[in-house]
Amino acid sequence: AIVPFIPVVALWVAVTESGMFPRAFFPGPVEVVKSFFSLTYRGILPDYLQDSLVRLFTGAALGMAIGIPLGILIGTSKWAHRISWPILLFFQAIGDIAWLPILLIWFGFGLTTMIFVIVYTVLFPVVLNTVLGVRSVPLELHRAALSLGASKARVVREVVLPGALPNIMT
Repeated sequence: AIVPFIPVVALWVAVTESGMFPRAFFPGPVEVVKSFFSLTYRGILPDYLQDSLVRLFTGAALGMAIGIPLGILIGTSKWAHRISWPILLFFQAIGDIAWLPILLIWFGFGLTTMIFVIVYTVLFPVVLNTVLGVRSVPLELHRAALSLGASKARVVREVVLPGALPNIMT
């Protein structure tokens, strides 16, 4: 399992020792391992790791909390689909990194900017997959549930959502 990394580490050492790049910008593997243990021992690395995980899970949770209901709405409503689908495809085509300069100007380099980038990254795949999942549920299942007396909300909750779940989860 470690064999594929040996040439990579050897190349890393060779480039570091050649002096091609200043050590401040391209440290060797020994310096990286020393720094890792030093930062871990002093408690700095665990704190940064915790901060990063909180940002990641907050952004992902917000992206899913917004994306799934929005995808269900767009997937079940022809009117909402007609209006929002082109807009969604447009904004999905703009990479999240392209928003970074604008967000840095608006919000500065802080928690809001980082969480917004994560929400933006998560939101569009979730919305698009949810819409595709909702629209893949056969119309016969909708009609069958409605003919048995189910309300539209119940059809969404008990027919559409379970049918769309495989798409939502991917």
